[in-house]
Amino acid sequence: MTQALKFQPWGAVKLAKGANVAVAVAGIAFELWDSYKQYEKEQEFQKVKDGIKENLEGQRKEILELVNGESFIETFFKNYMQLKDKYTEINNEMKAIESKQQTFEQWANEAKKIEEQSKQLLMGQNQ
Repeated sequence: MTQALKFQPWGAVKLAKGANVAVAVAGIAFELWDSYKQYEKEQEFQKVKDGIKENLEGQRKEILELVNGESFIETFFKNYMQLKDKYTEINNEMKAIESKQQTFEQWANEAKKIEEQSKQLLMGQNQ
C-alpha cells in the first residue's frame, strides 16, 4: 500500500510530455477548424454579396426599361402630354396669326399705294 501512495515523478514527466504533444495537436486542430470556419464565412459573405449585386443589376435593368419605354411619359407625366399638345396648338395658332398679320400688312401697303395713286389722279384732274 505504501507503493500506491508513493509519489512517482517519472509518471508525471511522461504525462507532461504527452500533454504537451496533445496540446500542440489540439492547437493545430483548433487552428485548422478556425481557418475552415473563416473560409466558410468568407464564402457565405461572397454569396450574399453576389446576390445583392444581382438584385441591384436586375433593379437597374427594370428601371432603365421603364424609363426608356414608350409609355413612361404617358404613365408618369400625363399633364406633360396635354401641355405638349397645347403648346403645339398654340404655336400653330401663332404662326397662323403671324401669317395673317403679314397678309394684312401687305394689303395695307397696297391700299396706301392705291390711295396715293388715286390722290395723284384726282390732283391731275383738278389741274
